[in-house]
Amino acid sequence: MIRHFSFAAENPHKVASALAEIFGGRVVSFPAHAGGFMALSGNAHGTSIEVYPMSVELAPNAESGFVEFRENPSPSRYTPTHAAISVPANQEKIQAIAAREGWSARRCQRGPFDFIEFWVENRVMLELFPPELEPDWTRLGPPPGMR
Repeated sequence: MIRHFSFAAENPHKVASALAEIFGGRVVSFPAHAGGFMALSGNAHGTSIEVYPMSVELAPNAESGFVEFRENPSPSRYTPTHAAISVPANQEKIQAIAAREGWSARRCQRGPFDFIEFWVENRVMLELFPPELEPDWTRLGPPPGMR
Protein backbone atom coordinates (compact mmCIF):
# COMPACT_ATOMS: atom_id res chain seq x y z
CA MET A 1 0.00 0.00 0.00
CA ILE A 2 1.36 3.43 -0.89
CA ARG A 3 1.28 5.86 2.05
CA HIS A 4 2.67 8.84 0.16
CA PHE A 5 4.75 9.84 -2.81
CA SER A 6 6.30 13.08 -3.92
CA PHE A 7 7.08 15.07 -7.05
CA ALA A 8 8.20 18.59 -7.92
CA ALA A 9 5.96 21.38 -9.22
CA GLU A 10 6.35 24.91 -10.47
CA ASN A 11 3.78 26.08 -7.90
CA PRO A 12 3.78 23.55 -5.03
CA HIS A 13 1.09 25.26 -2.95
CA LYS A 14 -1.35 25.55 -5.88
CA VAL A 15 -0.74 21.91 -6.88
CA ALA A 16 -1.09 20.55 -3.33
CA SER A 17 -4.28 22.61 -2.85
CA ALA A 18 -5.88 21.23 -6.02
CA LEU A 19 -4.93 17.65 -5.09
CA ALA A 20 -6.25 18.08 -1.54
CA GLU A 21 -9.54 19.26 -3.04
CA ILE A 22 -9.76 16.12 -5.21
CA PHE A 23 -8.93 13.95 -2.16
CA GLY A 24 -11.51 15.73 -0.03
CA GLY A 25 -8.63 16.51 2.34
CA ARG A 26 -6.47 19.51 3.20
CA VAL A 27 -3.10 21.05 2.40
CA VAL A 28 -0.32 21.73 4.93
CA SER A 29 3.23 23.06 4.74
CA PHE A 30 5.85 20.32 4.48
CA PRO A 31 8.03 20.63 7.60
CA ALA A 32 11.15 18.95 6.16
CA HIS A 33 11.61 21.47 3.34
CA ALA A 34 10.57 25.12 3.17
CA GLY A 35 8.49 25.73 0.08
CA GLY A 36 7.08 22.20 0.03
CA PHE A 37 3.47 21.27 0.75
CA MET A 38 1.51 18.11 1.47
CA ALA A 39 -1.92 17.22 0.11
CA LEU A 40 -3.46 15.13 2.92
CA SER A 41 -6.30 12.82 1.96
CA GLY A 42 -7.79 12.44 5.41
CA ASN A 43 -8.47 8.75 4.65
CA ALA A 44 -7.92 5.95 7.17
CA HIS A 45 -4.47 5.20 5.70
CA GLY A 46 -3.14 8.76 5.92
CA THR A 47 -2.41 8.82 2.18
CA SER A 48 -0.66 12.01 1.07
CA ILE A 49 1.29 13.60 -1.76
CA GLU A 50 4.34 15.76 -1.05
CA VAL A 51 4.89 18.55 -3.57
CA TYR A 52 8.33 20.17 -3.71
CA PRO A 53 9.61 23.19 -5.64
CA MET A 54 10.95 22.29 -9.13
CA SER A 55 14.57 22.85 -8.13
CA VAL A 56 14.53 20.30 -5.27
CA GLU A 57 16.19 16.91 -5.65
CA LEU A 58 16.37 14.12 -3.11
CA ALA A 59 19.73 12.35 -2.99
CA PRO A 60 21.58 10.13 -0.53
CA ASN A 61 24.02 12.05 1.63
CA ALA A 62 27.57 10.93 0.76
CA GLU A 63 28.55 10.56 4.43
CA SER A 64 25.43 9.31 6.21
CA GLY A 65 23.62 7.66 3.30
CA PHE A 66 20.39 9.30 4.48
CA VAL A 67 18.36 11.60 2.26
CA GLU A 68 19.41 15.19 1.71
CA PHE A 69 17.59 17.95 -0.13
CA ARG A 70 19.65 19.47 -2.94
CA GLU A 71 18.98 22.37 -5.28
CA ASN A 72 19.22 21.86 -9.04
CA PRO A 73 19.21 25.20 -10.89
CA SER A 74 18.34 23.49 -14.22
CA PRO A 75 15.69 20.83 -13.55
CA SER A 76 13.85 19.10 -16.38
CA ARG A 77 10.24 20.15 -16.80
CA TYR A 78 9.10 16.52 -17.18
CA THR A 79 9.39 13.32 -15.15
CA PRO A 80 8.48 9.66 -15.54
CA THR A 81 7.00 9.79 -12.03
CA HIS A 82 3.30 9.00 -12.03
CA ALA A 83 0.79 7.17 -9.85
CA ALA A 84 -2.64 5.57 -10.06
CA ILE A 85 -4.81 6.85 -7.22
CA SER A 86 -8.38 6.17 -6.12
CA VAL A 87 -10.05 9.46 -5.18
CA PRO A 88 -13.45 10.38 -3.73
CA ALA A 89 -14.07 13.18 -6.28
CA ASN A 90 -16.16 12.20 -9.31
CA GLN A 91 -15.07 12.66 -12.93
CA GLU A 92 -17.03 15.91 -13.32
CA LYS A 93 -15.34 17.50 -10.29
CA ILE A 94 -11.87 16.32 -11.38
CA GLN A 95 -12.35 17.82 -14.84
CA ALA A 96 -13.72 21.06 -13.36
CA ILE A 97 -10.65 21.41 -11.13
CA ALA A 98 -8.34 20.72 -14.07
CA ALA A 99 -10.17 23.30 -16.22
CA ARG A 100 -10.02 25.89 -13.43
CA GLU A 101 -6.25 25.35 -13.08
CA GLY A 102 -5.63 25.28 -16.85
CA TRP A 103 -4.48 21.62 -16.73
CA SER A 104 -5.39 18.78 -19.06
CA ALA A 105 -7.68 15.99 -17.82
CA ARG A 106 -9.31 13.36 -19.97
CA ARG A 107 -10.84 9.96 -19.58
CA CYS A 108 -8.56 7.20 -20.91
CA GLN A 109 -9.14 3.56 -21.63
CA ARG A 110 -6.18 1.26 -21.17
CA GLY A 111 -7.09 -2.34 -21.61
CA PRO A 112 -9.83 -3.46 -19.26
CA PHE A 113 -10.11 -0.24 -17.24
CA ASP A 114 -10.77 3.49 -17.62
CA PHE A 115 -9.29 6.31 -15.55
CA ILE A 116 -8.81 10.07 -15.69
CA GLU A 117 -5.42 11.10 -17.05
CA PHE A 118 -4.86 14.22 -14.92
CA TRP A 119 -1.87 16.37 -15.92
CA VAL A 120 -0.67 18.45 -12.95
CA GLU A 121 0.74 21.70 -14.38
CA ASN A 122 0.51 19.90 -17.76
CA ARG A 123 3.75 18.09 -16.89
CA VAL A 124 3.17 15.39 -14.23
CA MET A 125 0.58 12.70 -14.96
CA LEU A 126 -1.66 11.15 -12.32
CA GLU A 127 -4.05 8.34 -13.19
CA LEU A 128 -7.13 9.12 -11.10
CA PHE A 129 -9.83 6.57 -10.35
CA PRO A 130 -13.02 8.32 -9.22
CA PRO A 131 -15.68 6.12 -7.56
CA GLU A 132 -17.49 5.46 -10.85
CA LEU A 133 -14.31 4.01 -12.44
CA GLU A 134 -12.87 2.19 -9.41
CA PRO A 135 -14.74 -1.11 -10.08
CA ASP A 136 -12.96 -1.52 -13.43
CA TRP A 137 -9.58 -1.51 -11.67
CA THR A 138 -10.52 -3.69 -8.70
CA ARG A 139 -12.19 -6.26 -10.97
CA LEU A 140 -8.70 -7.04 -12.34
CA GLY A 141 -7.67 -8.59 -9.04
CA PRO A 142 -4.04 -9.29 -8.12
CA PRO A 143 -1.46 -9.64 -10.89
CA PRO A 144 -0.68 -13.16 -12.21
CA GLY A 145 1.66 -15.00 -9.85
CA MET A 146 0.25 -13.19 -6.79
CA ARG A 147 -3.15 -14.89 -6.72
